Amino acid sequence: MSQFTECEPVHEFQMKWWGWGSKTRLADLSHYPGIFPYMKKHFGINAKSQPEFQLKPLKLPPSAISESSLVTLSKAKILFSVTDECRLTHALGKSYRDLMLLRTQSLEKDKFPDIVLFPKSEQDIMTIYAWCLEHKLAVIPFGGGTSVVGGIDSLRGPGQVGAVSVDLCSMNNILSTDMASMTVKAQGGIFGPQLEKLLGQQNLTLGHFPQSFEFSTLGGWVATRSCGQNSCGYGGIEDMVQSLRIVTPKGAFETLPVPREAAGPSLKEILLGSEGLYGIITEVTIRVKKCPSSQHLCMYAFSDFAKAANAGKMLVQHEIPITILRISDEDETEAFVAMAKKAIPTFKEKIGEIYLRWMKIDSQKFCTMLVGFEGGDSEVKAHYKTAHALLRRSGGVPLGQGPGKKWAKDRFFLPYLRDPFLDLGLLVDTLETSTQWSNLHHLHQEIKTALKQIAEKQKASCKVFCHLSHYYANGVALYFSILANRQDGRELAQWMEFKQMANQVIFKNNASISHHHGIGVDHKTHLFHSPLHRAVVAAIKTQLDPEGIMNPGKIL
Repeated sequence: MSQFTECEPVHEFQMKWWGWGSKTRLADLSHYPGIFPYMKKHFGINAKSQPEFQLKPLKLPPSAISESSLVTLSKAKILFSVTDECRLTHALGKSYRDLMLLRTQSLEKDKFPDIVLFPKSEQDIMTIYAWCLEHKLAVIPFGGGTSVVGGIDSLRGPGQVGAVSVDLCSMNNILSTDMASMTVKAQGGIFGPQLEKLLGQQNLTLGHFPQSFEFSTLGGWVATRSCGQNSCGYGGIEDMVQSLRIVTPKGAFETLPVPREAAGPSLKEILLGSEGLYGIITEVTIRVKKCPSSQHLCMYAFSDFAKAANAGKMLVQHEIPITILRISDEDETEAFVAMAKKAIPTFKEKIGEIYLRWMKIDSQKFCTMLVGFEGGDSEVKAHYKTAHALLRRSGGVPLGQGPGKKWAKDRFFLPYLRDPFLDLGLLVDTLETSTQWSNLHHLHQEIKTALKQIAEKQKASCKVFCHLSHYYANGVALYFSILANRQDGRELAQWMEFKQMANQVIFKNNASISHHHGIGVDHKTHLFHSPLHRAVVAAIKTQLDPEGIMNPGKIL
C-alpha cells in the first residue's frame, strides 16, 4: 500500500493494546503494599514486589485489502491506517478474555481488522458503507475501544472476506448549545474528558462518568446504554439523551429533539443500546445541567451487607437527593482495606480499628457505603444532614470524608491494577446485573456460591467481590469482581467456565444479563427470553442493514 499516504488522527493519549488505558500510565503496586499480604493470604502468591511485564511482539497477518481497492477511499480523502499498531489497538476491547487472547497470542488470524478508517463526516460513512458492500467487508464501529463484552470483535458475517474498524474520533465536536432548553448537540466521537471540558466552559455538565470515562465516547455510551457513577443524581445515559442521529446502510435519520412524545413506538429507545447493529450514531442531543457549586462525598461502615443494602434502599425510596451511592460487601471491603494499608501499620490505622470496635463494628469483617451529594451549598448540607440521620438509625457508622475523597481520586485509576494482577498469575474479571430489591440477597448469594463452586472444581483459590453500583426505587444493580488463581495453558477455558455459570444463574433468576456493560458477544446467548423478542430485533436489522455488514456476530 505504499502508493497511499496513511494518516490517522492524533489522540491526546495513546491507548495500550495489551492492557488498560494510556501507554504513559502504569500501576505501581509499591504504592499499595497491603496487596502483597492479601495475595499471599488468599491465593498463596508470595510475591513481595511487582513482576516485570514483558511485552511480546505480536505478528499480524497481512491486511486483506488490496492497493487497488483503496482507490475509492483515496479519492474520497478518507483517512486510514493498516499499521500493525493501529490494527492491534482496534482488534479487541478490554475484557479479561481480550487481554488473554493477546497475551497468549491466541487470537485467530482472521479476527484482526484489515484496515482502520477515520471518517470526518456522514458522507464519509456512507462512502465507507458502499465501499464495504462492494468488497464484501464487515463494518465494526469503534468509539473508544473499552468494551468488555466483545462488542468490537472484528467478526465477519456470511460471505464477508474481511473487516474494517470505523473509528469515530475525528467526529468529535460540539455542534450547538441551546441554553434556553438546556440541551447540547454533539458528535458521537467526542471523548468524555473533551465533552466535559467544553461543557464546563459554559458552566454545564452532562454528569456522566462511567469508569471508562477517560477513554470512551458519547456515541459509545449511547450505543451500549452506559451508566456512570453519578447515576443516582443524573440517571443513565438514556435519561440524558433527548434525541440522536444515526447513519445506517439504508440512509440517515434522526429522532425529534423534544422532551417527550406519544407518537408510536420510540425509535430512540430502539437505537439506544443497539451496539452498532443498525448503523453508526453520529450526533446526540443531550440534556445538560449547571455545574454544581458544592460536592460532598463521605463513607459509612455497616456490620453486614444486609444492613447496608437496606439503608441504601431507604435512601432511594425516601427520595433523599443523593448523587453517588456505592455499597461494598464484606469481601470487597476487605480487599479495599488491604489496598489502603501501609507496609507498617500507621497510628491512623490503629486508631481506625479501635474506633470501629468501639462502635461495635468488627474491623476484620464489615461493609462500607460511599454516598455523595451535589448542588448548592445549602442544599448539599441539608441533604447530607437528612441522609446522615437515616444512616445512623440504620446502623451506619460515619468514617468521614477522607475515604470518599481517596475513592474519588483513584476512581479512574483502579482499572489499571488489573494488568499487574494478571502479571501475578491471577484471573481477573467483572460482571454485572440488575434485579428487584426483593431478589437482591438471593441473587447475591447464588452468584457468589456458584462462582466459588466453579473455582473448587478448578482447584483454584478464588475471591468474589460485589458492590451495589446503581439504584432505583424498585431495584438495584450488582457489580461482581472475580479474582482466582489462573490456570496457565487453559486461561480461556477457565474463564469461560466462570462466565457461563454466571450467565446461567442471572438468566435463571430473571435478572438482567447486563445493567451497563452491554451485550456484544459474551452475553448474546442469554439476552432474549423469547424467540419473538429476538425476531423483532432481527427484523429491524434487516430493514436498516439488509446486507448484514454492520457489526456482525453481536447481540443476535
